[in-house]
Amino acid sequence: HMKTKIILLVSCCFCLNALTVNAQDKKERKLFNQGTVLISPNGIFDDIAYDISKTAYDPLIIGVATGNHQPKKMNDFVCTEGVIEIKYNSENGIIKNGDLLTTSSEPGVAMKAIKSGMMIGIALEDATSSSGLIKTRILLQYVK
Repeated sequence: HMKTKIILLVSCCFCLNALTVNAQDKKERKLFNQGTVLISPNGIFDDIAYDISKTAYDPLIIGVATGNHQPKKMNDFVCTEGVIEIKYNSENGIIKNGDLLTTSSEPGVAMKAIKSGMMIGIALEDATSSSGLIKTRILLQYVK
């Protein structure tokens, strides 16, 4: 009887774990357009929890959406290094090649950084208008 109880207990635990995994698998991933600046409210690289940046100099920057809506792995969904075009505005002035970029007060959009805080990366070209997409080297870091 003891072996039967142990096997039954192990089987129940396995079933509960399987149900938990299936429930997590059913969480829907939010989809973001290419160039959208993303944050992780819980501070974890968990693409289910990603959201659009909402405040200037947001300390929870996680990367930039690639625009791939059928990713096979996290790097297909969010760019955390390398070069990508990101959404920008001119909230802190026109962006020039070499300017540091951070989150702006416009959701999901970057701006030129003019003070200390978390940075998304470095602009690799001059902005050609007051908003749009700009080629950026992603270098997530705090800069004084």
